[in-house]
Amino acid sequence: MAADTAYQTLADIGLKSRGTLVVDGAAGGVGTVTVQLARHLGATVIGTASEHNHEYLRSEAVALSIMRTVLLERDPWSGDLGRVGA
Repeated sequence: MAADTAYQTLADIGLKSRGTLVVDGAAGGVGTVTVQLARHLGATVIGTASEHNHEYLRSEAVALSIMRTVLLERDPWSGDLGRVGA
């Protein structure tokens, strides 16, 4: 089910190679598969996750991981997204 959801989402948005995708909840079930499929397609992936999942996101070649709680608590336009990984 997670793979079907991830695949259909990427098909619906028409993700292209060299595109950039932001995956909210990138360490979850659907998020993990979405990250893997997007990376397979050659996209750059930015993921949000709880702090304890950032090492996992780095192992999945996520270009930038953002602490999900910080993203939800702060104004995303302020420039301070609480980046913890690259």
